[in-house]
Order: sequence, then structure tokens, then C-alpha cells
Amino acid sequence: MKAFIVGSTGEVGKEVLRSLAAMSIYSSITAFNRRLVEYQDEELKQRITQKVIDFDNINKDDFQGFDAGFCTLGTTRGKAGVEGFVKVDYDYVMHVARAAKDGNCQQFHFAAQSSSNGLQWS
Repeated sequence: MKAFIVGSTGEVGKEVLRSLAAMSIYSSITAFNRRLVEYQDEELKQRITQKVIDFDNINKDDFQGFDAGFCTLGTTRGKAGVEGFVKVDYDYVMHVARAAKDGNCQQFHFAAQSSSNGLQWS
């Protein structure tokens, strides 16, 4: 199975990414981020393919051929203001979900921090 994750640089996303890398069910894992990330963990370096993405201009072709998608995008009103919060927590999530659906992705999972320990799923 092939999986992708968006939002893997946040606290929740880091945990989801580590979990995905540890699962042998996924033969391919792609992390879509705004920038490339330097992984310290050898397993992540070997298992994760990174792709830089502009969330304001998502290319639907990037989301073709995945079996499962994991979305951990999120910000706070304090960091981004109300408009930025809606843009990230709603607009970006919906754009990614639509691109995944259009790419015939069979599973789409959304996880968000909820004053959490990084492991609470919404």
C-alpha cells in the first residue's frame, strides 16, 4: 500500500509519521511539506519520500495513486489569526481531501491536536 501525509512537521504529524514508517503494510510513504525536512532518524530517512507542496496551489496530480492519506494540518488562531486559522484548518484540509479523492485514494484520515499529548485522533 502507498500512503501520504500532510502536516508531518507539527507535533501530531511527527508522531503519525513515525507510526507510518514503523508499519510494514506501507511500501511507500510520501510526506508533502512546505519545505524539505532533515530527518535525524535513519528509518525516516530510508522510508519517507519528501515532496515540497504549495498548499495555496495544490497540484491534484501529486495525489494520484495513494491508498491512504493522513492529514495532520493545523495551526492556532493565536499564531495565524482567524483568517489564517480557517485557511489552514479548513481550506487546506479540504483541498487535500478533494485531491486525494480525485486521485482515487480509498482512505483519508484526519488527526488534530486537541490540547493533546500528540496522540489524540479527531
